[in-house]
Amino acid sequence: REREKTHTRYFLHTLQRAVVCFSALGERLIKPPPLWEAHHRSKKGRRHMARWRVVAVVLFVLVSALSKTIVASSEEEEKEDATKKLFVLSNFQGGSTCARDQGVAFPKDETEVRRAVLESRTTGMVRVVRATSGNAHSWNEKFWCARTSDEEKEEECVNVFMNDVRVVRGRVRVIRGGEKVYAVCDAGVKVRDVLEYIAERGYALKSIPWFIDQTVGGALATCTHGSSLVFGSLSSQVVGLRTMLYNGTVETVTEKTHGENVMNAFRCHANQLGITLAAIFEVIEESEAQRINRKVHPTDYMLKEIEMASAAVRRCVELYKGDDKMDWWDSCAMKDYAIRSLDDVSYYYFVPTEEAQRVKIRREIPSSSLSSRRGSDNASDDFLNEDSFLVTSASSSPPRMLEEYYFKASSVGSSASQQRVQNPNTIRNRLMQNDDLVSMWTNLWQDALEPSLTSTVASNTSHAYLAMTENQLDRNDNYPFDQSELAIPLTHAGECLRGFIESMTEKRRKYWRSPVLIRFLNAESALLSPAHNQPSMYVNMENYKRSEEGKESFRDAIRYLTSNEKCDGRLHFGKFGWDDESYSLYDKYGDAYCKFLCVKDAYDPLRRFETREMSRIFGKDKDKCRQSACAKY
Repeated sequence: REREKTHTRYFLHTLQRAVVCFSALGERLIKPPPLWEAHHRSKKGRRHMARWRVVAVVLFVLVSALSKTIVASSEEEEKEDATKKLFVLSNFQGGSTCARDQGVAFPKDETEVRRAVLESRTTGMVRVVRATSGNAHSWNEKFWCARTSDEEKEEECVNVFMNDVRVVRGRVRVIRGGEKVYAVCDAGVKVRDVLEYIAERGYALKSIPWFIDQTVGGALATCTHGSSLVFGSLSSQVVGLRTMLYNGTVETVTEKTHGENVMNAFRCHANQLGITLAAIFEVIEESEAQRINRKVHPTDYMLKEIEMASAAVRRCVELYKGDDKMDWWDSCAMKDYAIRSLDDVSYYYFVPTEEAQRVKIRREIPSSSLSSRRGSDNASDDFLNEDSFLVTSASSSPPRMLEEYYFKASSVGSSASQQRVQNPNTIRNRLMQNDDLVSMWTNLWQDALEPSLTSTVASNTSHAYLAMTENQLDRNDNYPFDQSELAIPLTHAGECLRGFIESMTEKRRKYWRSPVLIRFLNAESALLSPAHNQPSMYVNMENYKRSEEGKESFRDAIRYLTSNEKCDGRLHFGKFGWDDESYSLYDKYGDAYCKFLCVKDAYDPLRRFETREMSRIFGKDKDKCRQSACAKY
């Protein structure tokens, strides 16, 4: 939003200067200097002069009118931003809009968050609270909008924006606890800011996500950001989460203080257990890293490599049958070169041109870091309950009354820039829909990704990892699209991917614009992680086709990847695909789903953090859970 406003102001400033220049030129043509007019006193010269004067008058009137319109429009936008009395809730590009009016709050500290959670402006009771941000990178409004049905009242549903909530002094800090080093940060700070801060102090996260302009709280909520067969996602690196619960109390949840199952529920909470205020990660020393990019054939190389890894995993699973603790992963799987070679590997599969790029990250990892791959209770975490790194009430400004930072979000209307992005009749969007230009779009995407994918050696680990640049983020803002991501068990990955590639008819290949991103993740303990208890291949897809035929083809791809026969994929909680009524959380997660519901009963008994749509999706299989699942959560 801020980048957009800066670009708009720069454009308006430049255009206004051009208007001034053209206006001056028009005045010179209407009232030319004496010498220039004397030179054209002939009959022919006077005719030419008359024509130029007419053109100049028209030009002068047009640019003057344009100038006034631009200035008025600019002033109106500034006025609208200043008042902040009416919002339209959508994701970062104006899509996945919340369909119903509801409240929005912009707190700045824990006290103001508490008021937003507990107080309603009219009824005195808030029934649905959703934590969100101005960088919402979601295509699943069913989960991220507070009000999802007409049965819920507008004044009882509030979306709490966390971007400006300050809990940690300085927003990010690096602290030492025993022999380990930790990064503590506000949930509303961007992952990019955390990476830059800790890199300046010689540290790095154990796994780094591709999209780093999302808030830390948002990234942790879905348990999908970061790719490593050694370390897992960001959620696996968390050792503590400072969380506000349904009754306004604040707890720092750790495995040591709350138990393994509770911590594993909070690691991937889908914003259903409370509001994350701050997160604590275990970090490692910065080291030199190498990024290696190879162009390969999708079937001759990419598919064969994944099929070999998939077969190796199946052999280990068979050999260690009944091992619920995943000991087979280290003692068998990661000793096999076919599997180990996929660590920190991402594939970019360009469907229309049948090309692929294999990007591998190599870095030196301290042996001490390998001994504790997941943030665990073995760490000396007594410091986690200390307030030495927190903002105190004495150091912050007095909290505001609720009405000072609480506004209404409308289900109607959008900004001018969002309307342009979503308008199917713009030249840009019409070109995007043209299937004859599919090769051009593929080449443009390859060019856009080149800065992030090209081979390099970097002394800073985060600079070698595949991280979306701000330029690439800006380009993503320009076209409406849906994004879906699914986690396929690595045991199924080879067969699943072969069927996926073979399903690409010539007609279907033309529907793709951006590449399919394929990456690999270790099994995770988080109860609702798409990689829970199974090493997984993640498949990320985007659909830019707005026709019903194009959308249906995209849904077909999702249905294939979630089908139990070949793929058995699990959906990303923040992305597109949740309109399939047959998708069952119990079928996908089994007892882990039941354990999560038990933790939810204990930590949000009033269901204050559950939307009506969430209640429907999470509750439909509850009767399948055994009562024993809650006996020891």
